[in-house]
Amino acid sequence: MLLFVSNSVSFDLKTEDKGSDGVYNAIRAIGTQFHKMPVTLRTVPSPTNSYAVESKGVLLPLENFIYERGQMELLLTQANNVKKGYMTHKNMIEEALNRSIEDIFIMWDYVDDKNYLIIIFGRIN
Repeated sequence: MLLFVSNSVSFDLKTEDKGSDGVYNAIRAIGTQFHKMPVTLRTVPSPTNSYAVESKGVLLPLENFIYERGQMELLLTQANNVKKGYMTHKNMIEEALNRSIEDIFIMWDYVDDKNYLIIIFGRIN
């Protein structure tokens, strides 16, 4: 899956915003157990079977230090722990969106201190 982010794209967020406040609250509640409280959260346009949220300002000072030292294995271990945390508490996000979650992916941008939480919904039968 590719996710393209552009600040110049215009789109209709009416369906995306449906559960945004609840999702943002869930992401903050879950995320603060594993990384810093995001400074900002915003919904990113995505296909209909997924939901993407950009979180800025989430890296701990230690994570910045580890990145600067090039210790990618440690960052990968931390990223996997963060994903497991979101998967463990995915019911909070499911309740906010009123959809079942099949999987969660997190893309990290260590240079710009942000991540993208990509939520893949289960199929509707």
